[in-house]
Amino acid sequence: MTDKNFDVSRRKMLGAIGTIGGAAALGGASTMAFFSDEENFANNELVAGELDLKVDWTEHYSDWSEDEADGITVSMTDESVGAGFPSAASSKMAYVSDKNQFLENTAIESFPDPDNDGTQEFSDPTSGTWEDGQGNQYDICTYDPDPVDGAGADTPEVLSDQFRTDSGPDGIGGSPNPQVTAPGDPLVNIEDVKPGDFGEVTMSLHVCGNPAWLWMTGDLVDADENGTNEAEESDEDEIGPGETDPEDRDLFDNEGDETNEENNDPDNTVQEPVELLDAVAAAVWYDTGSDGAFGTGDGGEGDNYHQANEVFVPLTGSLRNVLQVLEGGMVPLDYTPVPQGQQGDNTNDNGGTTQFPVCDDVNDAIDVLLSEDLGIPTARNISCEELDELLVAGGYVESGTEYVGTKFEESGGDIPTGTYSTPKGTITIESVDVQAGTITLSTDFPIEVVSMKGGNQGEKEYVFEDKGGTDPADPEQFGCILDSVTFSTPTNQPSGTVAAISNVELCWDSDIPDDDNGGGGQQQDGRECFPNSTTAYIGFEWWLPVDHANEIQGDSVSFDLGFYAEQCRHNDGSGLVQSLKGSTGSGDFSEVSYNKAFGMETLWGSSSYDDPTGQTPHEIKIHPGQSEAQSHHDFSPNDEQSVTVPFSATFDPTTSTPSASFEVNGVNVQDSDLTDDGVPSDGEVAITVKAQDHAGDVSRVEDLQIDGVPVSPSSVEATKGGTELAWIAVSGLDFSNPVTVTGDLTMTVDESNYDVNSYKASPGLGIDWK
Repeated sequence: MTDKNFDVSRRKMLGAIGTIGGAAALGGASTMAFFSDEENFANNELVAGELDLKVDWTEHYSDWSEDEADGITVSMTDESVGAGFPSAASSKMAYVSDKNQFLENTAIESFPDPDNDGTQEFSDPTSGTWEDGQGNQYDICTYDPDPVDGAGADTPEVLSDQFRTDSGPDGIGGSPNPQVTAPGDPLVNIEDVKPGDFGEVTMSLHVCGNPAWLWMTGDLVDADENGTNEAEESDEDEIGPGETDPEDRDLFDNEGDETNEENNDPDNTVQEPVELLDAVAAAVWYDTGSDGAFGTGDGGEGDNYHQANEVFVPLTGSLRNVLQVLEGGMVPLDYTPVPQGQQGDNTNDNGGTTQFPVCDDVNDAIDVLLSEDLGIPTARNISCEELDELLVAGGYVESGTEYVGTKFEESGGDIPTGTYSTPKGTITIESVDVQAGTITLSTDFPIEVVSMKGGNQGEKEYVFEDKGGTDPADPEQFGCILDSVTFSTPTNQPSGTVAAISNVELCWDSDIPDDDNGGGGQQQDGRECFPNSTTAYIGFEWWLPVDHANEIQGDSVSFDLGFYAEQCRHNDGSGLVQSLKGSTGSGDFSEVSYNKAFGMETLWGSSSYDDPTGQTPHEIKIHPGQSEAQSHHDFSPNDEQSVTVPFSATFDPTTSTPSASFEVNGVNVQDSDLTDDGVPSDGEVAITVKAQDHAGDVSRVEDLQIDGVPVSPSSVEATKGGTELAWIAVSGLDFSNPVTVTGDLTMTVDESNYDVNSYKASPGLGIDWK
C-alpha cells in the first residue's frame, strides 16, 4: 500500500462524529434515530396502524493503515488500478484493484454481526434474516433481545445488542481497538481523524407493516475548538473569537462557544467558526445498484459504494452544509429516486415528452444578473426565497409564485458529479470545475433560476421564464428543463478571471404541476411511498481532504442523523412540523429588543403602582412607542411568593389598524392601533426573562411555542445572582398573518427579601417584536 505523508501529526479531531439516542413509536409510527437522543417534532397527526421502521448498518473507515491493502493493489494516483475512494467524491484519494476486498479490509463494525468480524452476516439481506451460528434464526422486524421492554431492534437498545460488533478481545483487531465501537457507543465514533481519512456507513431501512413515507433528519449537537495550540493559532485559515470571518459563515447557535480553557470562564460565550465543520465533506445517496431502483435484485444494491447511476439525496458539500439543510427541515426520501424509464431523458411513463420547454444553452436565460443588480452590495448568500422577492421587486419576474430550491456547496475543491433526487424530480451535475467556476447541469423538471456563488464576488443569477402564474396550460411560466447547460460564476475584478465556485443553488416554482412519472406506488409531489417488506439502502460517506492542516487541530464535532417514518394510508406525505430554532443569549438584550417596533411586558410588581389595598399589583402592559400610555393590570392579587401562569402574546397585522394583545393568566391587555411607529416588519420576536433586583428572584418561561409549533430551546430562565437576563429570539416569522407566542411563566421571589412597599419591577417577562 502507498503511504501518505503529512506535515501534521495525528490528532483527535472528532470526539464523536455523532451521538445516539432512542426511537419512539407514536400512534402507529416510529422514529429510528441512529444518531439522536432528542426528537424535535411536534403536532403529530398519525393514523393508527401497524408500522415499524428498523435499521441495520455496516460501517467502514480508512486511516491508511497497512492492513487495508491486504490482498489488493492500492494507488493514490493511478485510476487504472480500479475503483476510486471515497466513492461519492469526484476527486478520489485512492484507487483499489478489488473494491469488495478493500471494503472488507476497512469494515470496522456492523449490525447484525454474529461472528464479530465487522461485516454483516445476513442469510437473506432483502428480508433482514440472519442466523447466530447455533441454528437460531432471527428476523429484523420481529427481533427483540429483551421481550420485557419490548424495544426490539430499536435505538438505543440495539447499540448495545449482542449482535453488534464488539471491540472486546474477540472483536476485530483485538482489544483495544479505538476505531471499533464498544456497546452503547455512537454509530460513528472516530477519535483520531487526519487529512486524507474517509469513512462510510450504509444504513438498511426495513419498513415493517404498512407502507411508509420516509424522511431523513438531523442537526448539530455541538462543535467546539477545544482551545487552540500554537500551530493552530498560526494557521492563516484559523478564525479566533472576535475576528472577522472573511467567509461570513452562518454559525450554528451551539458552535464554537465553549468555556475558555485558560481561565475557565463560564461566561465566555463568544462564538468562533469551528473549521472542522467546513473541512469535512459529506454525501448521502440511494444505494440502489446500477439500475437506480430498489428491490430489483441488482447485485450492486446495498454494496456500500456509490456507483455512477446511483442517485444522491440532496445532502452534499461540507458537513456544515449538510447539517444546515437537515436542521432546516426533514429531507424527504423517495422509493423511486429515478422513476423507471426516466434516466437521461425528459419523457413521462406514457412515452410522451414532458409539458415543459427545454433549454440547452445558457443564452436561453431571459436575464443574467449580479448581486449588485438586486441591491445586494455584499458577497453574501441569497436564498431562493429571498431571491424570489428581489426579482419581483426589481421587475425581472412577475409575482404570484414562491421559489424553493436545492443548494450544492463546494467542499475541498469538489462538488460530486451525479444525479440528485428532489421532491420535484432529478438534478444531474454532469461536470464541474470548481476553480474555473463552471458547472454543467441537466434536470427533468423546470428550473426558474440558477444561482452561481463565486466567493467574495457575490452571485450570478441566471433567470429563466417566470410569468408568475400557476396554470399548467401555460407551461412556460414555470421556467424550463435544463439539458446540459453550462453556467459560470461572476468575473473577478479587475483581473477578469472567473471566480471559483462557492456554491450553486437551483430554484424552482413551488407550484410546478406533477408529471405522472412515478413508479406505481402512492405518490406525493412526484415522490413514492416505501412499500412494506422491502429493504432500502442509504449510504452516508464523509471524507477529510488532504488540503486541510493546522486550522482543524483539536476541533470536535458531534451531530444527529435519523430517519422518520409515517404510514402512507391516510397521510399525504407532508410530514411533521419541526420545531422553530431559536437563538439564545444572556447578560444583555438581543438585537431584536434593541431595535423593536413594540414590546409587551409583565412584571411581578412596582411600588410606583401600589394597589389601594396595600398589595403590589402584578403588571401587564403593551408599549408600542414612548408616547403611548402604559396599561397596568393585576393578574394575581394575592401575595404568593411564586406563581406559574400561562401567557399568550399576539401580533395581528391583518386588521386595518394592526393590533396586539397580551394575556397573562386570563387577564388580557390590548392595543388596537400600532400604526404610531409600532408595526414590526422584520418577522422577529424575542422572549426575555429578567431577575435583576432582589436576591431570590427567578423568572422562567417553559413550553414556548409560536403558532402551536414548539421553539427549540423551549425554555429560558433568569435568576438573581446568576444569569439575571436571558432571551430566546426567533426570526423568519411570517408577519402577513397573525402570530401568537404562548408558554408558561413562573415568577418567584424570596419571602425574606419581599417588601410590598418597596418591591420593584423584576422578576418579569418581556416580549419584543421587530
